[in-house]
Amino acid sequence: MTPIPSTKVLRQGQGLAQALLRRAPVLPLPWAVRSSTHFSATDSEGREITATLPPGPPLRDGDVLVAQDGTLLRVAAAPQPLMQVSLHAGHGQPTDLAQAAYQLARRGQAVQFAPDHLLAEPDLHAQALLQQMQLRVQEHEAPFEPAGTQALAQYVAVASAPRSLMGSYRRPAAAPVPPTAGVPA
Repeated sequence: MTPIPSTKVLRQGQGLAQALLRRAPVLPLPWAVRSSTHFSATDSEGREITATLPPGPPLRDGDVLVAQDGTLLRVAAAPQPLMQVSLHAGHGQPTDLAQAAYQLARRGQAVQFAPDHLLAEPDLHAQALLQQMQLRVQEHEAPFEPAGTQALAQYVAVASAPRSLMGSYRRPAAAPVPPTAGVPA
C-alpha cells in the first residue's frame, strides 16, 4: 500500500467540528517523532502515513494532520519510557525539583511538570546527576507532553521564589567608622 502523504497541521484541530475530530483516525506518536518535521508512522487503522511538515513548534496531543487526499489524522502522545523524578519521602523541598528541572533543561532535555514530580526522557548521565542531588529517579511509562522553555522559566521562578529573593539581597556596605578623638590610630 502506498503511504499517505501529509503536509499540513491544524493546531488542536482549530476550526474543525468535534464530530469530525471524534471520527478521525488516531496517529499515536512518541515525543521524538512529534518533534520532527519529517517522519513515517502507522495510524489506528493500519495505514502508513508520511509527514513532511513546515518548520514550527512540535506536534502536540490533539493536533490534527491533514493528508493530501483530505484525510484527517488526530495526533496522540503515545506512551513511552520516561524517568520520573521526585523527592524522597521525608526530605527535600519543592525547590529541589525546580533545580532538577533547570539542570535537565541545561542539558537540552525536554521536561514535563507535575506538582510533585518531573518527567523526562531516559538519560543515564542525567539520572546519575539527579541521584547525586538526592532525588528519586524511577522508570515510568506514559504519554510525554513536555513544557516549552517559557513554562520551564515560570516553573523554576515559582518553585524557587524564596531562594531567588534571598539571592538578590545584598548586605549594605559598612559605613566608615569615624576616628575617635584621643584614640591612637
